[in-house]
Amino acid sequence: MIHRNICPTSIVLAKTGTWKLAGCEFVQQLVESQDQKVSYTCTEWRDAIPREAQPNLDFMAPEYEIIHECSPASDMFSFGILMYSLYNKGKPLYECRGELRAFRQNAEELSSTRGSLLTSIPPELTDHVKLLLNIQPTVR
Repeated sequence: MIHRNICPTSIVLAKTGTWKLAGCEFVQQLVESQDQKVSYTCTEWRDAIPREAQPNLDFMAPEYEIIHECSPASDMFSFGILMYSLYNKGKPLYECRGELRAFRQNAEELSSTRGSLLTSIPPELTDHVKLLLNIQPTVR
C-alpha cells in the first residue's frame, strides 16, 4: 500500500506529540498480475480536476509524471520533501502552485539539484535527505 500524498496537510499531531499520517483518500493498494509482477496504479495528475482533489504537487515524486509509475519509493521521496520543508520554514524544495507545467519543469531540474540547497538540513540528516530526494526511485 502507498499513501500517494505525504505532505504537511496529511500529518496530524496527537496530544502526546506523536505524528499520525492522515488523508488516506489517495491510498493505493498493491496490484498483483498473473505473472506475479507487483505494481501500483498511478493516476495521472490532471489540470481539469480541482487540485484539492489530487495529491499535492509540491511533495509528489517526479516519476508520477515523468514515467507514470509509483511505488513505495514515491512515498519516500515525498517524505524527503517533508523533511526538507521542516528545516526550511515550511517551504518545499520546489513550489508548483498547483500547476502541472511547473511540476514537470521542477522534476527535470531535480536531477541537477545541488547539495548547497540542503544547507539548512542538520548535518546528521543531510545524506539521508539527499538519498530520499534522488530522482531514481531505486536509490531511495
